[in-house]
Amino acid sequence: MAGGFQNKYYFLNETEHSGGKLCKGAPGYISFWENTGILKVNLLIENILKQNKVFEAYLQGGTKLLKIAEFMLNKKGKNGTWSAVLNFKIKLDDGLQLKDFDTVLIKFKSAENDEPLFDVHSSVPCDEVKENKEKDRIEEAKQLETPETVFKDLKAFDPFNTTNHAYKWWICESYTRICDTLHKMDIHLPGYVSKTLYTNMQFFKHAILGKYTSVENRCFVIVGIPVQNLPPANSPQSPARPMVCRRFINNSGYRGYLLFYIDYASTAMVKAVVV
Repeated sequence: MAGGFQNKYYFLNETEHSGGKLCKGAPGYISFWENTGILKVNLLIENILKQNKVFEAYLQGGTKLLKIAEFMLNKKGKNGTWSAVLNFKIKLDDGLQLKDFDTVLIKFKSAENDEPLFDVHSSVPCDEVKENKEKDRIEEAKQLETPETVFKDLKAFDPFNTTNHAYKWWICESYTRICDTLHKMDIHLPGYVSKTLYTNMQFFKHAILGKYTSVENRCFVIVGIPVQNLPPANSPQSPARPMVCRRFINNSGYRGYLLFYIDYASTAMVKAVVV
């Protein structure tokens, strides 16, 4: 379903703001018709008990805010209520469309009070709002999917007999499961690392995952790929840290692991931390 406003009518909603009071009946509506960059607007406000303010109307979509009208109310009949009927055209800025907005705000023109009296919301948010909500959802989910919670169903295995308690290690015997586990934390390995991981797991039947927390409380996820021949330490050609095993999971001929460190916060691969 398309987001943002479409070419149709939308009824105004009274907000909880106490500055405007309605008689019985709806406060009115706003309708749009967009054609070749020109936005036609029909705005009706009615059944207002007081008219001693200037009103402003705005279109909003995420961080975008566009003033579309400024008006005062007119006396409506003999029932003591006031109303406004506006029909006008506006030209949207280059690149903007009606669908980029999902909220209408109608408020008093007042420096003291910026709260809207009435608002209108499209049934589906505009793209910017949807994208921001999705980012927030992913970030919130990621806060819940910490390495400990993601790794909890894996078997703990420390091939190095680590004495540094900042490190924790787990073993995984399925390439698909390792990828799924990393994806839960929004971690995607570079192509060459993923290819090496897949190839070596086919031969050595496993890989390891680790977690390291630095003294600055910075968290790293570690992917350990078993290898038969370890390269020199601190090689400028590779971000990996080679580590010789002290304990082995099988007798398939590997000597140690290439350890790839991933910054958990940014999900970026970094040069191996050596402590």
